[in-house]
Amino acid sequence: NEIDKNCARTGYIDMTEKLASLTGMCFYQFGAARVLPPEGLYGNAVLSRYAMELVGSWLIPAAVDETRGMTLVKIKAPNPFLVALTHLNFRQTPEENLLRVQAVRKINDLISKNNPQNLPVVLAGDFNCYPDSDPVKELAELGWNIGKVLPTYPSKAPARSIDHIFTKGADRRMEIVDRIGIDEKIASDHIPVMNNLRIHRNKQ
Repeated sequence: NEIDKNCARTGYIDMTEKLASLTGMCFYQFGAARVLPPEGLYGNAVLSRYAMELVGSWLIPAAVDETRGMTLVKIKAPNPFLVALTHLNFRQTPEENLLRVQAVRKINDLISKNNPQNLPVVLAGDFNCYPDSDPVKELAELGWNIGKVLPTYPSKAPARSIDHIFTKGADRRMEIVDRIGIDEKIASDHIPVMNNLRIHRNKQ
């Protein structure tokens, strides 16, 4: 989340390309959510060591002054799967809580419509809401599994669980093995979360 492309504040670099180079990831995809004048973009990125295919990138319900998006890619691993990355708006008001509920409904609808092979899906990002919140409950009702919940914010002393990784696997083909919070206090005001998954092959 929070990736710049050609923005003055980050030296006009393509942060997705730079991160891919630094991490040795050969494949990457940026999805813009906002325009930052004069000509920069701000959004989300997916990096992969496997080839990937962009399925789509869309704007989702959000406050007028902070447009948000969801990017969906197909990871062409030996057992292919989809990754959806999003970042929901942050203000803790009833109005913005409703927008987050609308956003997760839109995300679920977009993924369902763009997954004709019924592949397992990982949905991740900064949801800016707690595990017992309305948006998370909505995703659970729509069949998403949140798995282990970890405090991720603020990074100096994580106490709030607002960054989540959801999974949805057809016929339970995706199994959550482990989820780990990484002790990194400098790179962001959130700590990173590592999710280990096992994806089972289809039975023919």
